[in-house]
Amino acid sequence: MLVKSVINLKIKEMNQSHIIQSVIEEVLNEKQIAYSIDEDQEKERNVIHMGFNLESGIVNTYFVIHYSTQIVELFTYLPINVPEEKRLQVSKFLDMVEATYFIGSFQLNHHDGRLRSKSYITYDNTGANHKTIDLHLAAVNHLANETFPGVMKICFGNRDADSVFSDTSKQKDVKMN
Repeated sequence: MLVKSVINLKIKEMNQSHIIQSVIEEVLNEKQIAYSIDEDQEKERNVIHMGFNLESGIVNTYFVIHYSTQIVELFTYLPINVPEEKRLQVSKFLDMVEATYFIGSFQLNHHDGRLRSKSYITYDNTGANHKTIDLHLAAVNHLANETFPGVMKICFGNRDADSVFSDTSKQKDVKMN
């Protein structure tokens, strides 16, 4: 009887996750965004991959639907591997930038220099609404696009985090965060 209950719970979780996946696909289809889906049954998640051509370059964006926690992780990798000697200044810059935004955050992998903007969406058996999906997708790409020039100035323009943040905060449109 316990095995049957566990199987029924897993089926219920899978059905709930497909609701959120359907909503995400609807949003992407409405916006005519091409995507691919990878199912990872071992880790109980699906990954939806898209590519975008932003002002800052071509980026890879992912929705990762985690069934067991009912969380959708959304992130965009910036087109750079931050050089090791610049990672501390880039981290400082990202901390300052992140404090000015309501949605999204940054992660810098200090081992390989990969940088991504990130957001999370929680869902239940009703999924999530289109506006929420669209808002978070726009937020991670906006963060990536707006922050990339500052990261480049630190990495290749021999600037420090404080001066770059000072420059970018003067130009920032407060309504866009």
